Amino acid sequence: MPRSFSPVIRTQAIAYERLGPKYRRFRGNRIRQAPDSLLTPKIFVAKLPPPRRPSNQGAAQAPQLSPSGTLRDFEDNRFTIAYPDNWKAFGGADSAMVVLAPQEGVVANAYGGGTIGYGALVSYYFSQSARAKLMQATGELMRRLEEENPSMQVTGQSRRIKISDSPGLLSAFSSASPYGGVENNLLLTVMRPEGLFYVVFIAPQPRAEQLEATFQKMLRSIRFRG
Repeated sequence: MPRSFSPVIRTQAIAYERLGPKYRRFRGNRIRQAPDSLLTPKIFVAKLPPPRRPSNQGAAQAPQLSPSGTLRDFEDNRFTIAYPDNWKAFGGADSAMVVLAPQEGVVANAYGGGTIGYGALVSYYFSQSARAKLMQATGELMRRLEEENPSMQVTGQSRRIKISDSPGLLSAFSSASPYGGVENNLLLTVMRPEGLFYVVFIAPQPRAEQLEATFQKMLRSIRFRG
């Protein structure tokens, strides 16, 4: 099976490796540190539904149920984002990572964990430089993603966008899908006082057009607190 873009395991290692020896979690503007033992892929996978395993006939099938046109809000201490009400939110209001996806959006991978193949992941990235600006921090994150995922291909120039009156960037890339074939990924980044806020929207290429309107609604729904 080709290595697909796996926010469940690899992106979170990227997000937290810059925080030093202890895993950090945000609650409001306060940072709490948890024991080093939490720095394992299992802690991320444990917050997701049981991965959907491929059948004997080949790769798992992408979710067939269309995303609902009715949205519900996920409310965090730092932001809110809306998502289809027939999806689920995995991760609580003080979690380091939030996954918004249908149950079938997570597929078992060769490492014994889960790969998100359909849905969205929300988290923060912490730059090597405390003074990094939006473009620099986004470029740093993209380079790290490329290092971790050889199948990743940037598919266009980043473009600027306003999110809740904050400047952001949208960057598109493709990679191998856990369902087989190719997936489209849209990365939103916004520099915030607590770090680089990012959302990765993930769609199997055959379903990308169908999911585009949903992802745009989710983008427009984002609001920051404070």
